[in-house]
Amino acid sequence: MTKKSMLALALLGVMTVSLAGCNVHGKANVKVSNRGSEIASYVFEYNNNSENPSAENPSAENPSAENPSGEVGKNNEPIPAKGTVGGYEYSIYGGAEYFQVSKIPGYYMDMLDQPNSPYMYFITSGEKHTGGYDVLITGIEVDDADHMTVTVEFTSPEPTEAVTEAFTYPMTELSLDKCPTSITIRTTGGVELECLND
Repeated sequence: MTKKSMLALALLGVMTVSLAGCNVHGKANVKVSNRGSEIASYVFEYNNNSENPSAENPSAENPSAENPSGEVGKNNEPIPAKGTVGGYEYSIYGGAEYFQVSKIPGYYMDMLDQPNSPYMYFITSGEKHTGGYDVLITGIEVDDADHMTVTVEFTSPEPTEAVTEAFTYPMTELSLDKCPTSITIRTTGGVELECLND
């Protein structure tokens, strides 16, 4: 990979980080120059509409689902980005960012300082040495006692996949319209994640 290509990928990474969590779309023209002389020009199109599931989410064909029965997600496949389960309205935002990062897997629970704030769970797989990792929510269940169980899958890049050479903190956000009586967040392997709030 040439230095020009690496610089363009780095710029794209900066754009991705700056646009995360925003509802924007458009085109960016990036010119790479060396001491005033243009050495490369790139055009990036981006669509980061947080109202829709990410392009990486296979459930994009069915972005919304209603399931009053108390369970969504089967066979550890990512679930719809928005829906209803067991009387809770939920939204999932992949690639979420939170003001704290963690070197270990777990989750943070937070709310906005405003009336009717959603209950937000920021689920992280911890610090990674490269990009290409992700956190996917594969199931949400609510039992009769109002206990919610969220199942997540931590994904890794393919061995031949080109990845960002930097520390990353993969995270996804689960937003609920109300707070469950209790919640358990676990991996597809059955490991229960710890709440990281102080």
